Order: sequence, then structure tokens, then C-alpha cells
Amino acid sequence: MKVRKSIKAVIMDGDGSTITQNNELPKSLRDLMLKNRHVKWIMATGRSLDLLHKTPIAQYLSDDVPHIVDGGGRLMYLDGRSWESYFISNDDLRKFHSLINPDAVQFIYYSSDGIKGFCYSMEDNTLNDAKFNGGNVKFTKNLKEFETWTFNFPPTKIFVNAKHELKLDGLYYNVNENNIDVTAQNINKGSACLKLLEKLNLKHDEVIFVFNDKNDLPIVEHHSLSQLIKIKVGGALPNTICHYSVSSPYDVAQVVQQLIDVM
Repeated sequence: MKVRKSIKAVIMDGDGSTITQNNELPKSLRDLMLKNRHVKWIMATGRSLDLLHKTPIAQYLSDDVPHIVDGGGRLMYLDGRSWESYFISNDDLRKFHSLINPDAVQFIYYSSDGIKGFCYSMEDNTLNDAKFNGGNVKFTKNLKEFETWTFNFPPTKIFVNAKHELKLDGLYYNVNENNIDVTAQNINKGSACLKLLEKLNLKHDEVIFVFNDKNDLPIVEHHSLSQLIKIKVGGALPNTICHYSVSSPYDVAQVVQQLIDVM
């Protein structure tokens, strides 16, 4: 007789998966997280920790475990402690800067430690963007100054908002529409998730993963993570295999609740 296993952790992408387009956390999901504090509620996001803290879900996440931030570049606790960091090499930084055309980008951003951020943009509206405004972010319109920052305060991920298609040959990066995440070679959400589950001693079939977009595929398609219980949100990945599929973040709580109750 097969023994049912209880759900020990829910790993979640943020934007579009558990956070709506209006930057809202559905009340049903918030209530579920509050009701089930025995479950580890873990974020797996392309955001840096400082930008994660600006989301409505941050205050409900588990604070006793690391979270996957910077697209897998870091595993960090909510209080800013770093468990693992995978920095982009100096060679890759030099290659990155040699390939960047200022006319091709809206802005470039990274956080050196999950607390302070650095941003290059020629566009004034970037400086007033809600996700940056009020934070500990240094801005520059000088690309050479931004380049110096990356060597003095090394990044684990560089986020590029491009105006059109931008090829970064020789670098390791993920593309989602006009957003590009550059990380260290072969570092992504999948590699970080595997490390995290090993650290927490979690069996993969005791873990739910909620996702919606291309930058989640390194977890979804990782051969060593095939036993994760996968919930796909929205229709952006129609050919991606999952266990459950829902229309929007508003529908996530119902499926997760059923899995917590039944398994």
C-alpha cells in the first residue's frame, strides 16, 4: 500500500504565478499561507531580495529558510543573510559590457547583496519606477560608471530591460519577452532549487512548485526535479507538462489547499 506523503513546502514564482498583474496577492492565497505555517512557503524569483521585499507576498513567506532570488544566483533568508551566492565571473562581466549597446536597453539593474541596488538608464522614467523608487538604489546615466560598479560590487545576476532583441553570445542568460537575466554559467532557478531541497532535506514529491513563465523552466525541466508537484498558472507555456493547470493567481490557493489536505 502506497503511503501518502504530506506537503512540506510550496516553492512559488512571484509575478504572474502568485502575484497578479496589478501587483496583488490574492486573499485566498494569503489566508492559506497564514493558516498553514507548518508548510515552508518559499519564493523562487528572478527578483533580487530588495525587490522581493517590495512585493505583497514577501511578508507571508517563511523566514526560517533561504529563498531563491536573482534567478538562482542567490539563496537568501528574508533578513538579508546569504546562504549561497554564485557571482558572475570577471571574464563574463567584461564580455557583457562589450556586448551592451546603450541604444538597445531601457535600463540595466542588479543588486550586489540583496540590499543595495545599482541601475543604469538614460530614461528619466526609470528613476521614478515604483520598484526602484524609495529603495537603496544608485542610479547613473553613464554606462562606464555602471561597468565600474559591477566590478567593485559584483553581481550574481544582471537584469536587462531591452528595447529590442539583444544577443549576448557566450554568456549564460534567460530571455522572457524584453527582459534578460544574465547569471553565472549554468546557474538558474533549477540549480538553486536542487541545492535548496538538499539543504532542507526535502523529498521532491513533498514539494509543490507554482510557475507561469519561461524563466521557471529550469526547475520544471530539470531532470533531477521531475518529482516536484507542478502547478502551471496561465497560458504562456501551453506545451509544458504539469500536474495541475489554473487560469490565474486567484486560482492557485484552491489547488494547493486540496494538495495540503489530501496528501
